Amino acid sequence: MKVLIFCLSLWLPLHSELIHSRSELADHTISVIIPCHSSHANLLLDSLYNLLHQSYQPDEVIVSLSGTEKLHKNILGIFIPRFKERLNLKVIEHEQELTASENRNIATAQATMDVLIYEDADDISHPRRLEIIKHFFDSYEIDVLYHAWHSYFDKPQVEGEIAKYRPRKQRRHHGHVSLSRAVAQNTPWIVNLRRPFAKDVALCRELLSKGVRIGCIPHQLVLWRTTHSASSACKNDLIERNARS
Repeated sequence: MKVLIFCLSLWLPLHSELIHSRSELADHTISVIIPCHSSHANLLLDSLYNLLHQSYQPDEVIVSLSGTEKLHKNILGIFIPRFKERLNLKVIEHEQELTASENRNIATAQATMDVLIYEDADDISHPRRLEIIKHFFDSYEIDVLYHAWHSYFDKPQVEGEIAKYRPRKQRRHHGHVSLSRAVAQNTPWIVNLRRPFAKDVALCRELLSKGVRIGCIPHQLVLWRTTHSASSACKNDLIERNARS
C-alpha cells in the first residue's frame, strides 16, 4: 500500500520515499463530477457559483441530476443555462431518483479529462481547492488524492477562506476524492441500496485494496453543509424504491 501524506503549508511530501515526484511537471486537465438529488438542486446552484470563483477553472463540469420531474422549471430552464454560458457544463438529467453512487458512476462515464475531482451539490469548496489538487497531480506520481473537510450546523459565511468556517471535526472526506481518469473508470462507486449512504467509504476501501498510489492532504478543502446532507426526502425516496424492487 502506497500512501503519501502532504504538508500543504510547505507543499512538500512527508514520506517522499513512498511516491516519487515527477521529473517534469505535468499539466493535467480537470473534470469536476457532481452527483445531485432533486432535493439538493437549489444547493447545486451554490456549488456551480463556487466553481466560477475557483482560482483554477475546471476544464469540464459534469452533473448527474436525478429526480428532475420534481424540480422547479426555472432551475433547468433559466439558471442552469446561465452557468453553461460561463462553464463547460454538462447536466445529465434523470426523471427518477438515483443514489449518489449511481449519479457518480453515470457522470464518471462521461468524463474526458485527466483528473476527476468529486464534490457534492450540498458542499462548498475552498476557493483554491481545484488549483491545489491539480498541483499535486502535476507534481507527484499519484492516482488518488484525499483531503480533510470542515462541517457546520449553522448558515455558513462564505468569506473566501475555509479557515474561517467553524469546524466540528477534521477527518478525511471519502466522497470528495480525486482520481485519475483511468482509476475512476475502472473502479466504479459501489451501488447497494441496502446502505445507500456509505458508498464513498466502500470506494476508499476498494482503492486501498488495489494498491494504487494514494496521496492525502491533512487540510480542510471542503465545507460540508451538514444540515442539508442526506435529506429526509432523499432517504424516503430511496426507501420506497428499495421496497418496490
